[in-house]
Amino acid sequence: MCTTTTNIVVDLTNIRNNLNPKPADNKPTFSDIPVVEGFKDPYLYSYSPCKSFTDESCQDVSVCQKSEDRKFTYGAGKLDTAKFSGDYFKNELLVTYTDGERNSTVFLRCSLGEVGKLQPHGELKPGSKHYTFVLLSKNFCLAHVAHGISTGSILLIL
Repeated sequence: MCTTTTNIVVDLTNIRNNLNPKPADNKPTFSDIPVVEGFKDPYLYSYSPCKSFTDESCQDVSVCQKSEDRKFTYGAGKLDTAKFSGDYFKNELLVTYTDGERNSTVFLRCSLGEVGKLQPHGELKPGSKHYTFVLLSKNFCLAHVAHGISTGSILLIL
């Protein structure tokens, strides 16, 4: 579980468990995903929310970037640096990660038809070493939460 600064608990493990009921230890939830159409970035991205993984030379990370030819691999976010911000009730929740000089921002967006889908947008601006992603899931929808609290739900702590 990950907790936001406004005391909302975001359990992203449900996305991992629903996509792969028997996940291999130390493997990412999303592996080697290219950037979405319309964005230019020659890298592939792997991501695992709320669980670290090791992939080639990315060691103990939550976000990994690698060149398509696999010659270059970089950690782009450590799990222990995860910081949630935004407003869940306005569908503006995001999580940021850092790994040395690289950082990643993952926007958590409601999508009723998705259990979990990662959309890498790549480097925000060439040379910035700041990478952006959108993670789509029904777990981020108020309508989904209103129908019952489950493991993947978002809860308000009183």
